[in-house]
This record gives sequence, C-alpha cells and structure tokens, in this order.
Amino acid sequence: MKGLFMHFGYPGRRATADNLAFPLSPSEITILDQNGRYVSTVIAGTRDPYFQKSLDQIKADVMEIVKRDYEDLARQCEIEILIGTRKEPILFLDSVENTLEEAIKIHREEIAKLEPFLVPGRPSMLELHPAEAFVWGMYHLFTDSEKIRETMFPITHYNCNGGTFQLMGKTRPEFQDIGLSDCEYSLDPEKVDNIEKVEHTGEPVSRKPLGEMAHVIRSKDAGVNKITFDVFFITPEDYQTALQSGLFSRENMAGLLSVPVADVIGTYRADTFYAVKVSLHRCSISGNPGEKDIFGAQQHMRLLMMDIPIYQKP
Repeated sequence: MKGLFMHFGYPGRRATADNLAFPLSPSEITILDQNGRYVSTVIAGTRDPYFQKSLDQIKADVMEIVKRDYEDLARQCEIEILIGTRKEPILFLDSVENTLEEAIKIHREEIAKLEPFLVPGRPSMLELHPAEAFVWGMYHLFTDSEKIRETMFPITHYNCNGGTFQLMGKTRPEFQDIGLSDCEYSLDPEKVDNIEKVEHTGEPVSRKPLGEMAHVIRSKDAGVNKITFDVFFITPEDYQTALQSGLFSRENMAGLLSVPVADVIGTYRADTFYAVKVSLHRCSISGNPGEKDIFGAQQHMRLLMMDIPIYQKP
C-alpha cells in the first residue's frame, strides 16, 4: 500500500519522485501488540496540493487495487488510513537519546504533557521502539580524495574458525573513477550553464503559473547532504519566458526556498531539454533525528505554486 500511494498517478501530478514524505527510514514500524497481532504503521505526509485534492479518489483506487491483487491478504488484515487535518491533526513525536532508557523517559514525559489534548476514541500508538538511530559521520561529507585513497577505509583480513579469528593481514581498497573515460559526448557550455541574474525595470505585462508551463516539477535528494529541484518545461517558449523572468537566479531561489544564498550551490539551465535545475545544501543530513522528509521528495511545493512574470519583449 505504501508503494501504491508513493507512486500513484493522479490529475495534475507534476512530481515524478515520491508522492509522500517519510520522517523515518525504514518507514514501516511493525510491532507485536498485546493481543498477539502484528501491527505495521507507516507515517507519511504530503505538501503537494494536487495530491491533496485527489486524495479521496486515490484512497478509493488504492483500496480497490489491494482487494483485487492481494485478495487473501486484504481479507486477513485490517487496513485503516488516518488523515490528519488542521482541525484534527495527527501528532508524531520522535524521541531520540543516547540510550533506550533515556529515550523512553523523555518520551513519556512529553506524552504526559500532551494527554489533555488527545481525543478519546481516536487511535493512539503512544510508544513504538523502531530501532537504533545514528548520525551521518564525516565519511559522507569528506572530499579530500588523497586522504580517502591513502588513509580511510582500510581493509583487515581474518581467518575465521568458529569463534576464533586469526589476523591474516591488511590491505587498501582500490578506487576507480566513475563514468566513461572515453565518452564521445561533452556538455556544451552554451547550452548547459549557470542561470544569470536578470534585472527588469518595468512591471510584468502578465503572469503564468509554473504548473501550467512544466511537465515536471520535483525535488529529490542528491546524496545525504544535498537536495535538487528539477523543472522540465513543455515548450521552448515557456522555458525562455521562465529564464527571462529572473526568478531562477541563485539569489531569487534562495528567497523563494527560505534558505541563505550561501546554501544554494547553483541554478542551471539545459537548453536541449528545456530544463532548469536548482541545487542546494540540505539544512540537515538525510536521516538525522528530527528529519521530516528522508528522500527530499516533498520540498518542491513552493516551485509548484510559483507564478512566472512575463515581461514585454524589447
């Protein structure tokens, strides 16, 4: 069911990445309850207004697919979809500490503070222990290729005989370049380059929603510490209009996405595909405690809601 919701097609869909954001990885939490039943919980959210608008129909279609393709399973299981709204929000409390005992203690203290606000009769799972968590280390951020090749990630060989380990020796890993070394293609800097800042003195003659100009508007992780936004335009005219608007400059994207300009790695154009890419540093490493969107797939909403100003051609 999670997979169906993640990738379901619906009217107005612009993102080709996941339909949902997941705060946990793995995203399924399975426990054995007091009645001896296995209970699996998936916590997810969405910012996409088109997905929200089609949610009732998506739910109905997903349930039909489950009943059709997994008839025996659907008959044996109870399936419940709880939707949080502004009037009836669903609270997700993530308590992380150095030990399980410390995490349980602070979690119960916070739950006690929230009890006056819980609605009697609504389902509550007050204490789930998903797994141990860890913070991404420097290995995932390090860029000194000489130290990586010569110092880090040593390999130690042992001969294992039952519970006895005999040291056999140590060696270094072999690193190879990624990609084709003899590729005949190259990027043309005249067609793929940074988007330059554009200044306008007059007022725009009209505006056009970006959602009507693009096939695809999406966000996605680019590694654990970066996120990228992609926009693929429908026509070359729409693409040029967006570039000439000036909205896709590094400075304007920083303002739109509410991040410091220094966190925007760059904004790039690809003329051959009528595409724009915006790359920035993540404010937190994917998977860190407190994460809201592990895969970065629900960060495109502000682009989706953009109106592109159209200026008079000189």
